[in-house]
Amino acid sequence: SVEILMDKNEFLPQEDIVIAGTVKTKSGENVDGVTMTINFQNKDYLVDVKGGKIAIKIEVLASMNSGTHNMLFMVEDKNGNSKEIVKGITITAVASRLRLELDKKDIDPLESVAIVPFVHDQSDSPIADTVVIEIIDSKRRKVASEDIPTNIAFNYVAEPSSVPGEYTVKVSKDRLKKEENF
Repeated sequence: SVEILMDKNEFLPQEDIVIAGTVKTKSGENVDGVTMTINFQNKDYLVDVKGGKIAIKIEVLASMNSGTHNMLFMVEDKNGNSKEIVKGITITAVASRLRLELDKKDIDPLESVAIVPFVHDQSDSPIADTVVIEIIDSKRRKVASEDIPTNIAFNYVAEPSSVPGEYTVKVSKDRLKKEENF
């Protein structure tokens, strides 16, 4: 029998996955002469199984896609007996970059500009999140400030009494910041 143990199943990019386990006969004795390969992150990791004991650390790539991933464990003994085990793990999304899209750069009073904020994770994929948006007028006054969801347009309507000139859109998420002007 093969037993694969992990202390948890949710990991951050660049975190070590600590894997332990045993390979035993049906009668419960540890098996020698075992080869084990773990397929993960499009790579094969060879595991040195000594005295039936499995112990390895694998670092999650910094650019690993967030979400659920499978680790494939392939075990074979010296007699050709083999077993495959699949374990699912989750890679946590880490906000790594902000991006802003504005549908126009010039608006008149009572017109609107659609502002779409995007948060990208460590693999540069857009993720659902929340950001703080601030709109600053040309006299450096804050005319809007809200927590808004990403990947959805936030429509800012210029008031009839709006000050003419360049406005700044500031979006922030934790330590990330992005600015655009209209």
